[in-house]
Amino acid sequence: MTSMAGAQVVLWSKEPPEMATVAAALVRHGCSVQELRSLEQVRETLEEQPVDLIVAQMCRCCLEWKDLFRAETLRAKLPPVLLFASDYDVDLYLEAMGSGAFDTISAPLDECELIRIAYHALEGQPAMSGKGD
Repeated sequence: MTSMAGAQVVLWSKEPPEMATVAAALVRHGCSVQELRSLEQVRETLEEQPVDLIVAQMCRCCLEWKDLFRAETLRAKLPPVLLFASDYDVDLYLEAMGSGAFDTISAPLDECELIRIAYHALEGQPAMSGKGD
């Protein structure tokens, strides 16, 4: 695996403490991480600058993450999206993948898995090929 140095990552979460470990792991691997709190901020950022990867918080109680994939104005500019969930189950995974997510990762965070999936997303490779290795 090569370095992810310089990758521009948007971290979108309404509950920053849950995503702090995700941000720290990406920064340790050379990514530049910008933390945003609203879908509107994500939209503005995508309009203003190149973004290589979005990591967004996903949960059953907050369905705003789905709006990221529904927004027609974002679709052409949307980089790979990795969804992070603390209340993860198969139905939520299938819903995320059906909505257009590149992949998902669950809590507790497995840093190696996060970095592997992020690397594949940045390289434009399917992340599923390495699952279970």
